[in-house]
Amino acid sequence: MGIIFNTQQDWVNALKKCASYYTRYSAQYPYNCLFWTGEILYSDCLNLEKSLFNGRNPWAMTPGTWQVNLSNTGDCSEYGLISQCSEVSSNFGLLAKGEPRLLYMDGHIGAFIGEEVVLNGYIYNVIESTAWGGDFGHDGIIYTYVDQYGRRLNHKGGWVNCTWELHGKPTKWVKYTKVKPTIAEDGEFGSETITLAQKVLRRDHGYVEVDGIISGQSRSLIQRYVPSAVAGSWTYEASGSATVKAIQEVLKKAKVYSDELDGVWGYNTSIGLQTWLNNRGYNL
Repeated sequence: MGIIFNTQQDWVNALKKCASYYTRYSAQYPYNCLFWTGEILYSDCLNLEKSLFNGRNPWAMTPGTWQVNLSNTGDCSEYGLISQCSEVSSNFGLLAKGEPRLLYMDGHIGAFIGEEVVLNGYIYNVIESTAWGGDFGHDGIIYTYVDQYGRRLNHKGGWVNCTWELHGKPTKWVKYTKVKPTIAEDGEFGSETITLAQKVLRRDHGYVEVDGIISGQSRSLIQRYVPSAVAGSWTYEASGSATVKAIQEVLKKAKVYSDELDGVWGYNTSIGLQTWLNNRGYNL
């Protein structure tokens, strides 16, 4: 059977679909294998992933059915599943690249979905089936959070429940594709442009708040590092028109800005940055 998901986003979407049902945790067969009653979706942590990697379609489940055939993954343990992944690592700083990955700790499996999701005012980036209810008041397939240290939290900035040990890319079942982000080249230095710039920074310089707001850490990093990705190791002061002028100079060398180096962040400077970001082809 091999590849089940043609992109990493297809896998994430399947996980999100599972989490959209009313779910409960069960370690008893057959309920642990994504068993759908018509009202409740049951699963344990390991068989949530194994069922999906063996072709269980969360959009087309008949009541009273579960995933029977596990030949695509084998009847493996949590460690057996993470061992079949590529690029297995204990360095959780690598999650800053935004690539969805399986998460492992002794006796438990989850999925880092590569993006932050806001639910009820809290931020999450993991989907897992767990007997621990987290923020959701019941066991089942829920959202949680993993930080750059591998700590498992009920949500971003919340309390630490335990710590993940390893992560890896399930490339035996998920085809990872490069996605070139695009934004409208409209000359507006708005949230979409800022968000993309922040994602570039998060990939290259570690954890950066991706919120579409140009303030604090993002302002400093955009001013210092976005140009340096084009122009080697250049760095700039974090404020003032000299910074803008320096950025304009780099954009001009990249042939995405043709106006004068006036140090004013206007329409054409914004278009230059947007064009430069689109041309970079980052896999965010």
